[in-house]
Amino acid sequence: MATYRAKCWLGSSAGYQELEVESNTINGAYQQFERVYGAEQIINCRQVNSGGSSSGESSGSIEGAFGIAIIVGMIWALMTFLPWILMGLGGWFGAWAGNKTGKVSLAIILSLLAGGFGYYQGDQWQQEWNSDSTVEQVQQ
Repeated sequence: MATYRAKCWLGSSAGYQELEVESNTINGAYQQFERVYGAEQIINCRQVNSGGSSSGESSGSIEGAFGIAIIVGMIWALMTFLPWILMGLGGWFGAWAGNKTGKVSLAIILSLLAGGFGYYQGDQWQQEWNSDSTVEQVQQ
């Protein structure tokens, strides 16, 4: 069971009170605030703990590891497919800029040119990253 905390209006004699209940769901917590405490208004009902700290910690670490894996995967995809990504972005930008003029032929030409430039530039960057940059000194 989880613990829920909310600010509740208990009438003019008691005013607002910060209350806690234990429930499996937030709807059950609302019902308890109303039935047990007689709350007329419930503000900012939130879960303050999940009951079992070990499950909460493992869930957080799994989510964190999943997030890191997503970021690493995105970096890998960016470095592996950079020419294609830049080609797509360049083509999209060329089409967008060409559509602003209202001429379809200009949109197609700009899309092809910008996409081609994007692929060329991405390929150059990728070759630069993958090249061996070791410099040897030769003494004579």
